[in-house]
Formats: sequence, C-alpha cells, structure tokens
Amino acid sequence: MQATGQGHYLLRRYASFVILIFAPLRPVALAGTAAEAIPHPLRQSQAAEPSTALASITAYTGRIVQSIELPGVPDSEHLLQMLPQKSGEPLDRDQVRDSIRVLYATGRFSDIQAEVSASGSAVRLTFTTSLNFFVGAIDVEGAPSHPNYNQIVNASKFQLGELYTLDKRDRALKNIRQLMQENGYYRARVTAESTSNPATQQVSILVHITPAESAHVGEVKATGSSAFSQQLQDIAKMHTGDRVTAARVTNSLQRLRKKFKKQHRILAQASIAEQK
Repeated sequence: MQATGQGHYLLRRYASFVILIFAPLRPVALAGTAAEAIPHPLRQSQAAEPSTALASITAYTGRIVQSIELPGVPDSEHLLQMLPQKSGEPLDRDQVRDSIRVLYATGRFSDIQAEVSASGSAVRLTFTTSLNFFVGAIDVEGAPSHPNYNQIVNASKFQLGELYTLDKRDRALKNIRQLMQENGYYRARVTAESTSNPATQQVSILVHITPAESAHVGEVKATGSSAFSQQLQDIAKMHTGDRVTAARVTNSLQRLRKKFKKQHRILAQASIAEQK
C-alpha cells in the first residue's frame, strides 16, 4: 500500500502482497486418442457458393440419372428426397447446383462436391460431403471444489447442439483458465479432448483440469504517510497465508475505499498497480 500527498492510496497487487504458489505443476494423462478428429468448420464463403465441378457436369447433361448417392451421411434417404435433382430424371446442371444449396441449407455439411460418372447410357450422381459436428455432451475431469464442475461447464460457454469448431474450443479453454486464475489457481493446466460420432454428428467434449496448488498471500506491504498503514491488513482483511482470489482482492480494495471515505478523503484511490 502506497500513500500519496493528498490521500491517494495504492494497493499494489502481488507487490504489496507477495503471492506464494506451492507445489510444482503436474501433467495430466489424456484418456483417449480421438482428440482432434473433427472436420474443419463451415466457411461462410463455401456456404454462399458451393465448391463443385459443375462445369464437368455439362458433358452429361440430359442423360438419365441412374442413382444419386450421399456416401457416409446418416439418414441419406431423407436428404435425397429433398433434392431438386431426382433419380430417373435427366441430369440438369441447375438442379444439381440447387441440390447442393439445399444440402448446405441443412447446416450439416462443411463442404460438398458433386461428381458424375457414366453408367452405360445413364449416369451416377454422387455428392461427396464433409460433415459438420455439433456439441453433444460436455464433461469435466479434475474440477476442484472452487470453481466447481458446474461453474467450469458454464465458463466454457458451449451450448448443446451448437456447431462445434476449433475456435470455439480454444475460446472455451481460455475462459476456463481465466476462471481458474480468478479462484487462485494461477498454474492450473486446462486441456480438452473431443470425440466425434459420425452417426449422430455430435461431439463429446472432455475437459481435463490439473489445478496445482492455489496461490496464497505472502506479505502485505504499506509505504507512505497513511495514518493507518500499520493496520492495512486488518482493514483490508488480507493476511499472510490467506488464499488469493479475485473476489478477495476486490473486497479488500472496497474496504480500503470505504475507510478513506469515512475519513472524508474524497480523492482517495485504491487500485491494483502490478502483479508478480
């Protein structure tokens, strides 16, 4: 805590009190090998203009479509019924293009390619796709009591049924690491593995937490001419050995500001200056 001439006070975080972090960081073993078996997310440019060799279809235009296939796609029969291009009808370039757009509109695919091959005087039409995957389940392994399991899940901001992307996973891990720091776990290790199920197009996400030891207050220092500098720890209710959390630091600053206000020091300030 540092005092300036006109009653301006400064609580120096982790310089005014020294944080001690105990116990070395221990790595955590992942339980699976399917950590990143997830296709690339849907690109808006692809959704607006499907990538396909439509020009090559022109050579087959007018031939009867013997069959239409969606290999590797769950519930493909239902999707085929939605397509403008029908089996048993002449191949039409515009209908193939519209069929690709219909498939994109379902939100189930990140990429679609139309391929035509000759079959005698007829043709076979195949839509080769890359599946989108959606958040199906979220689990946490190694959660401490604070933050608890539910708080960690909420911090991930994953919503069941939303499109899963690697960017969203990275943001989720960043949010969880911040939550761990706010609760005093400055050396927490946070990782995740995801397992995809092509049959349901869902991803199960398992978050691994290795909290390590929580941070504690080492020493609280005050400098300057404050009339109660020696009482700083009692006023702020921050003592050596106390666990360091964002809430504790905020409450300590509020108590100091309240003390200044009672002394009619309307310009007094208490804030965090630096972190060690």
